[in-house]
Amino acid sequence: MRPSEWRTAIRDRMEDADITQSELSRLSGCECRHLRRLLHGIVEPRRSTMHKINKVFKDEVYRKKARANVKGSEQRLDFIRGLYQSGATLLCADANLNARVLLNDDVNTLSNDLREARREAIYLVAIANNVYAAEVARALNLSRAAVSRMIAQVEEAREDPSIDARLTDMERVVGGIKW
Repeated sequence: MRPSEWRTAIRDRMEDADITQSELSRLSGCECRHLRRLLHGIVEPRRSTMHKINKVFKDEVYRKKARANVKGSEQRLDFIRGLYQSGATLLCADANLNARVLLNDDVNTLSNDLREARREAIYLVAIANNVYAAEVARALNLSRAAVSRMIAQVEEAREDPSIDARLTDMERVVGGIKW
């Protein structure tokens, strides 16, 4: 690539990546004044300088991809929160409980029935929808151990045929929703 083509390509990359000359200078290790002279064609770039500047844009591509992955994971967590809210609402409606209290109040102030509904909603998200306990924990701001403990408690409670039948019905309703 000729130096004039390289300059044009660098300017285009700077615009695409939304990087200023001073940022490019800092990231590449080139002096700002020298970079400005390179981009204006006053001096010709050395191969090592071109390599340093090109490396910045390769790294910037990775940063953009990382930002996109973070957005995707946030959307996934929002999806899991939605599954939890719908499961909690269904369970509360089935048991004649107030879902707003479950979803909005402090966990420590919940009645035993609402705590049970909360555990069962978390269980439904994790088991019926095949969501990892770690993802459920992250979405609901809980520890993995707490989520695993709640799942184990619900699995133990399912030995009661009435609870098992109710949860089986709920699994049919909320289960199988795919991301």
